[in-house]
Amino acid sequence: MSDRYDELMTGLYTGAVPDWLPGAKRPVFLRESVRRRCELGSALRQNWPCTMFFARCVLSEDFALSVFQHWPAYCRVATEVTTGLYLGLKHAIHEAGTAPALWELFQYETLHVTTGSCTVEIPRLAKDRLISAGLDGQEVYRFELRVPELWSRMKLYHAALAPAHFVRDYEVVHGATYVARSRRNDRWLLDDVTDAFAQ
Repeated sequence: MSDRYDELMTGLYTGAVPDWLPGAKRPVFLRESVRRRCELGSALRQNWPCTMFFARCVLSEDFALSVFQHWPAYCRVATEVTTGLYLGLKHAIHEAGTAPALWELFQYETLHVTTGSCTVEIPRLAKDRLISAGLDGQEVYRFELRVPELWSRMKLYHAALAPAHFVRDYEVVHGATYVARSRRNDRWLLDDVTDAFAQ
């Protein structure tokens, strides 16, 4: 029974109808599947718009299905939808085994997420480094790429409905980048403070 439940739940989020489902119930199953995938897809685009756009361009137009495939497992352990999607998206990115650009873009956008319990996995600077840089009391993260530039370019491409080859041809700039995060009302604000660490 557990195997059938898992197959049913996975199918609802991937559009795969189980062979054993009676024919009369298949149209209802497919309608519910579309509804659930639309809701999850909307949440993904709301929280990680540039990450999803980048992944669709460099990996697959159906990249969201990879996230949905992991959703049934993670929704059991997550406290709410955003955290479950974060875990599913992280799993899908690791599974794809891509270059660091997608991972750092994902982590950068996660710094913006205001709901859920999404644990950022980009290194956070220790207090002594913040003091030496004159940033004591701030929350600062270190990226290996010029991720604010990458995010801005992907945001522009996404808004302009640019073709996928624009993203594939974009040359990501390497270089240590420091991003400070601060809270203002119900929003997270990000600030590039790399200059503070210039030698």
